[in-house]
Amino acid sequence: MKKLMLLTGVLAFFIFSCNDPPSEDPPDFWAQNLSNEEFYGVYAELLYTGTRCNVWVEKGSASYEDAKKVANEYDTKIYQKMLDNFGVTLTDSEGSFTNIEAADFLGDDDGKLCILLLDIKDDYNGTTNLAYTAGYFWPNDLLRNHSRSNNRDMIYIDTNPGLSSKPKDTYATLAHEMQHMMNFATTIFVRSVINSQGQITSLNLMDTWIDEGLASAAEWVYLKDNTNDGHSNGRVSYYNNNPSKLIDRGNNFFVWGNRTNDYKNAVLDDYATVYLFFQWLRIHANNNTNNIYANIIGSKKSSYDAVTEEFNKLVSGYSDWSKLLETWLAANRIMNSATNSIYGYKNETTINTIKAPYAPITSGNPPTAITSFQLYPGEGVYSQATTNPNKTSSGNIQYSYLANSSVSSTWSSSGDLLTFNKNTALTATTESGDTTGAGTNINTNVQEISEGRYIQASNELIRLDAGDMLRRNGNVNRFISGNPLPDMTRRIR
Repeated sequence: MKKLMLLTGVLAFFIFSCNDPPSEDPPDFWAQNLSNEEFYGVYAELLYTGTRCNVWVEKGSASYEDAKKVANEYDTKIYQKMLDNFGVTLTDSEGSFTNIEAADFLGDDDGKLCILLLDIKDDYNGTTNLAYTAGYFWPNDLLRNHSRSNNRDMIYIDTNPGLSSKPKDTYATLAHEMQHMMNFATTIFVRSVINSQGQITSLNLMDTWIDEGLASAAEWVYLKDNTNDGHSNGRVSYYNNNPSKLIDRGNNFFVWGNRTNDYKNAVLDDYATVYLFFQWLRIHANNNTNNIYANIIGSKKSSYDAVTEEFNKLVSGYSDWSKLLETWLAANRIMNSATNSIYGYKNETTINTIKAPYAPITSGNPPTAITSFQLYPGEGVYSQATTNPNKTSSGNIQYSYLANSSVSSTWSSSGDLLTFNKNTALTATTESGDTTGAGTNINTNVQEISEGRYIQASNELIRLDAGDMLRRNGNVNRFISGNPLPDMTRRIR
């Protein structure tokens, strides 16, 4: 059936400078150098054509066998898993289609995903910097307004060190980036406003933490099978190890990428905590089904209320963000594994190894006591409450008392104090929240945190999404606001 589809020329998501293309030999693709924020030409070969994808390879960066393995993994596992868990049915005047098909229609309309294997240019050097960009999706490839758009639905996948060193992580990255693509395509059809002249006048992208949370869930969806619970991608162990020494100070996903001045790879805290949050949503939503992910992607809302609305439909009593945030934060400390308890992750073995750390009680040299913390919206810290702390919630700073299986606004006899910031404004500054000053004395030196010394203790490769690299380089995803976006055209499939 013919489908009348939107073809856009919308907005500039990233602000980059561009290299001029070679006049005599135009490149096959445009890619982004994530170190200097420039575009550059990629010369590639189509090495393998799969059932649902075409795998292109930057010359010299991967083999035919590599391309075949990626295609087979996508065709036999990733595509269907992503459709089952993140697929949204969209409609236009000609009929219905999935958000995967929508991305294809907006791109090159060939019925297949373009996967480009290349050595992504970033700051990775294999010695002093082990953080590498594992892959990315660039929205403007689906749009026609940018001179460096490749005009196709495509995902970029790193070969060095990605595919060559961590093939399983690379496939998980492909699922991660595919969620970003599906989410963006859904935004075009569900969260945009189109006027009678065919112009997009408003395009409401999902908040970064929601988009990244769903993408981290996509990694789990790919990794889970009959013998693997899916929690093997390092997010759980990262949370437990807390290498940034900022998770115990409250750092989490809600204000994404906000603490890189304290620790250069603090965004990994965001990944670890948003992973746990979206796993907790899944586990408690509708008897452990995964519909919650597709429901959130398909929401007309783009901020926290997309999550509260959809979760509350499946688990009543959580329409308020403050309540949902409090319950999840409490769960990470209480960790009740009973199948009927909301304060834990039920019986999922790997994820049940987490235990939220107490806030540090001393810092500096010589040590000084810490009884308050500066908390961004969404952040929370824990301290021991062996006597009544006499803390009363006021404004955005909230206090809750945690027992073995319950949460209360009043102190009873003993337990832990949860101090958290319920503010929902992503641009807000920190607010001071009190603690009891009791917990585990880890004597963390603040100067060491600011110098980022903890990253040197790990020899593991650090897998990043391109969006994180761009944020670290000072770039933020922005689109033109205050003006109608360019005219939309329509085409027939």
